[in-house]
Amino acid sequence: MGLETTCRGVGTAGSGEGRLLLETDELIFRGPARVRIPLASITRVVADDGELRVAYPGGSMSFHLGPKASSWADRIRFPKSRIEKMGVRAGDLVSVIGVRDQQLDRELAEIGARVSRGRVGKASNAIIVAVETLTELDRLDDLKSKLDPAGGIWVVHRKGKGGVKDVEIFAAGKRAGLTANKVVRFSDTHTAEKLVIPKSLR
Repeated sequence: MGLETTCRGVGTAGSGEGRLLLETDELIFRGPARVRIPLASITRVVADDGELRVAYPGGSMSFHLGPKASSWADRIRFPKSRIEKMGVRAGDLVSVIGVRDQQLDRELAEIGARVSRGRVGKASNAIIVAVETLTELDRLDDLKSKLDPAGGIWVVHRKGKGGVKDVEIFAAGKRAGLTANKVVRFSDTHTAEKLVIPKSLR
């Protein structure tokens, strides 16, 4: 999840109060004026006197955000990569299990992470594991034993019907002594839930 706030929007798509969301690759306004603006299509973004103004091929919109306008503009101009949102840093040991994603491989290489593919490295700072069925959640106990106490297990699952539900992941994590504390949009089709060891048990 990115940024989210209630504000007034005015522009090509109309005007009115609504919810403004900054997601991984698009700016969304849900209100009387409904618009989805892909970040890659934005041709100009300005923060001025509490107004966030964006121009795109279909027109332009202005959102009254007050003091938050500048930080929103910066996030649009310089979006974090998926791997940065997942908290991976240079030198971290990242174990990737069952996830086939060439872009992820490039992101990990670019940030300078140490990567173990197909095998969980001891004291991994992050474990990124694909889960397609409920039974695959049974491995959380084993994954936890190989996790750095301050690290996290990212459970990647399909969105919508047919995928493992987030509440099922949370329940399996709880049984393994883990707690959920973050979610990241992993791709157009998948979401990633972060499970961590509670601070009191580290």
